[in-house]
Amino acid sequence: FKGKKAFYLEHQIYKADGTYIGDQGESGTPNEIFGYPFGSLEAQDVDGDGISELLGSQRLIGVNNIERLSHVDSVLSYKEGKWQCVEASYRTYIR
Repeated sequence: FKGKKAFYLEHQIYKADGTYIGDQGESGTPNEIFGYPFGSLEAQDVDGDGISELLGSQRLIGVNNIERLSHVDSVLSYKEGKWQCVEASYRTYIR
């Protein structure tokens, strides 16, 4: 995947340090990157308090479905009447 790094930098999808710019590049044009909804969502009592949290897994892809750019794992907890992200980890495959 290393060969695509220049493409994603040129199209302002990622910064040189590997940080994702967002849904729009610095020029204001939409990026061609897609975040899928959760690929998996599993109920599990992560903190041992007897109340299940949701463990979610998502991936970000590039201009086609075979280019896996990043992966996000998150823990969601239902607090104060809404789901809140209480923990997240992020991996990028752009080097």
